[in-house]
Amino acid sequence: MSSQTIALNEPAELALPSHTPPETLLVALDVNTSPERRAAVEDAAREIAREHDARLIAFHVVQPPSPVPALGGLMMAPRATDDILRTQTKMAKHTLAEEMPNAEVYAPVGRPAKRIVRFAKCLRNPWIVIGSDDRGVLSRLIFGSVTDSVVRSAPCPVHVVPLPESS
Repeated sequence: MSSQTIALNEPAELALPSHTPPETLLVALDVNTSPERRAAVEDAAREIAREHDARLIAFHVVQPPSPVPALGGLMMAPRATDDILRTQTKMAKHTLAEEMPNAEVYAPVGRPAKRIVRFAKCLRNPWIVIGSDDRGVLSRLIFGSVTDSVVRSAPCPVHVVPLPESS
């Protein structure tokens, strides 16, 4: 099954893919963005879950620090990196559990698009729900986009939720 996306300028109810209804919604969230932006994705996911009686999984990928030398030319010690990742994972899980109390919560470490797609492949009849802002073609071309990568490589339908402007 190829992945599909919803055009950002169309109402969601008119653009949902005509696939088998999902059994599981993998709700990809970035806890480092504003609560309003996360709420847009969470609300869309809850609506789809209610409509299809689907299981909800709240999912945030904790990105490891990049291996760039710290101040003074020193690299972070592996133990310090592990402590940072453990703390970020715990905080992400706490945030997701508060915002989506009826969802299972996962916060693995890794590259976001790859982890989202890999996790979706392990689920039975999933849909992915993910947010996207309209950064523009040049910005996405230079910096890439997790949403674009997920849409291109997902093994299932992808419901893209337009995100409100950051406040």
